[in-house]
Amino acid sequence: MKYLLEKGKIGKVEIKNKVIMSAIGINSLVDMDGGVSDRAIDYYLNIARGGVGMIISGSARVEEKLEPSPEAPFSPHHRLNNKRHLPRLNTLVELLHDYDTKFFIQLTAGVGRIGSINPVAPSAIPVFSHSGLGKRHQITKEISFEDIQELIERFAISAKFAYDSGVDGIEIHGHEGYLQDQFSTELWNKRKDKYGGSTENRIRLACEIIQAIKGKTNADFPIIYQYGAEHRIPGGRELDESIKMAKILEANGADALRIDSGCYENWHFPHPPIYQKEGLNVDDAAKIKQEVNIPVITMGKLGRPAFAESILKKKKVDFISLGRPLFADPEWVNKVANNQIKEIRPCIGDHEGCLSRGFYRKYISCTVNPQIGAERYLKIEKAEKIKKIFVIGGGPAGMEATRVAALRGHNVQLFEKGNQLGGLLIPASVPPHKREIEELKDYFIHQMKILPIKVHLNFDVEKRSDELLIQNPDCIFIANGSRLPDITEIIKIDQNNDIQIVYAIDVLEGEDTGEKVVVLGGGLVGCETALYLKSLNKDVTILECESRIAENLNWVNQTNILELLNTEKINIITNTKLIEVNQKLKLKSGENILEKSCDSLVVAIGSEPDNILLNIFEGKVNELYQIGDCKKPGKLLNAIWSGFRKARIV
Repeated sequence: MKYLLEKGKIGKVEIKNKVIMSAIGINSLVDMDGGVSDRAIDYYLNIARGGVGMIISGSARVEEKLEPSPEAPFSPHHRLNNKRHLPRLNTLVELLHDYDTKFFIQLTAGVGRIGSINPVAPSAIPVFSHSGLGKRHQITKEISFEDIQELIERFAISAKFAYDSGVDGIEIHGHEGYLQDQFSTELWNKRKDKYGGSTENRIRLACEIIQAIKGKTNADFPIIYQYGAEHRIPGGRELDESIKMAKILEANGADALRIDSGCYENWHFPHPPIYQKEGLNVDDAAKIKQEVNIPVITMGKLGRPAFAESILKKKKVDFISLGRPLFADPEWVNKVANNQIKEIRPCIGDHEGCLSRGFYRKYISCTVNPQIGAERYLKIEKAEKIKKIFVIGGGPAGMEATRVAALRGHNVQLFEKGNQLGGLLIPASVPPHKREIEELKDYFIHQMKILPIKVHLNFDVEKRSDELLIQNPDCIFIANGSRLPDITEIIKIDQNNDIQIVYAIDVLEGEDTGEKVVVLGGGLVGCETALYLKSLNKDVTILECESRIAENLNWVNQTNILELLNTEKINIITNTKLIEVNQKLKLKSGENILEKSCDSLVVAIGSEPDNILLNIFEGKVNELYQIGDCKKPGKLLNAIWSGFRKARIV
């Protein structure tokens, strides 16, 4: 992996390797005034210890006039607009420099048309409205010429604060359809003055900000400009204009460009979920690199080291930028350097620990790594008393509890009923676009091999519980998962019907279906199973009793999977209940009774807690804990976090 690990430069700043941490908002980790908190320092230091060459901070606001906080005088956002922020920022910078990690701070003009409180924009345009963002049919207020000049000055002042604090450089937040990007995009910028019209005019604000920062700091103080090569929406920016912008930005003092794609209308591009292709922005970034003489950085699903290495080896770009993969494993770079690729915990792109938590003002974290964002609170420390711990169930909850308990020094044994470890990660990795789930399964299995853990496969604890109890364990973790509902207790089924009735998990584990399939349930499992069946050239329909499908996914993943279902032309029926199965499916939609024929009915309507082992062991062991789906069926985050958090304190 020599290309990932070789040195590079942005301007005159030397960076120890080619791996940069992407800017990720730390709004939940700021102090009440919007400055860097102790938790933010812990968070960034954790990443720096992992070997990354440079960190770009989450976006910091430079002013409060255009977009005042509804929670003023407190700030829910990262800010760098006052000298009171400098001491903490300087502390962070000096600590990062101890690890030879460079630190750039991303400055933002604000959100513009995305805002919900008196939104502003380059022009009077409709506010984006989705998931509570903005008010439907609201129109933005056009920013005045005088406010633009003040905004430029505020950028320069904030950059000077960063410069005085020892920050190594600035990144200007010009992507994803936020305010700066709205100025540069014809779709949103209808101005008639020098900041609207031609490409040169629309990028003028960015150029004047760059020049103002250089004038206020130092000509050698490097500036990265981040923007999307393509918005991927009608009327949005396309690659040809992005190349033109790159040349203009370079001519006006930009020292590097960081390239992504998309906007709020399609957040599955700037925040690619598991369903997106690997390295989705690489080709666009490579085309821009051919036209400029400054470094170009690419981002977006680059967490597999061999792939990231190949991009640099082929000289497609100069640096790679990782965001969520460094949440999943802050030690990513060190493990690459030490040839410990199998020990890298993969990002699975579900957005549950990072984006979803951020929407609800919870601290940003990670489904597969509960420690990120809470480093000082969730340390794994050696146990004061060594215990004999038995874990029952080799799924994600059980393996995570086993891993953490072993790291704490306990004597741990893992018992799995089946002939392999993985639990629901095994069928979950079958649908298209689910490579990262298989990688997570392999990561856990590898941990079971390299840690001092005794694993028992083909061990039916329900039948052999006495063999465990006779060994007098101090603690038992029950992680035997959930059980499927009995469909015959929910829906009337004619026993003489010819329709095959099968559960989604059985289909994903290899059971065949007929050619015409109805998937009952439009949640995550139902949607992914439908995509899998479609990949086998089946005629697939999703049947959902609610008004929308994929409602148990976060916004980003939901929009992506809906796009895939549409692309694959999978039929979707909503607001309709299945009430009977005979020779056809009997459906009720409102007051109407309908019939639908099919060869197979695939049931994907959730699962129920399984308390059978709890009933066996309750009162027979000093410490007994249920973790994962056997306690409460949920998402992968719930399973892994329950195993981690309980094993950490036992």
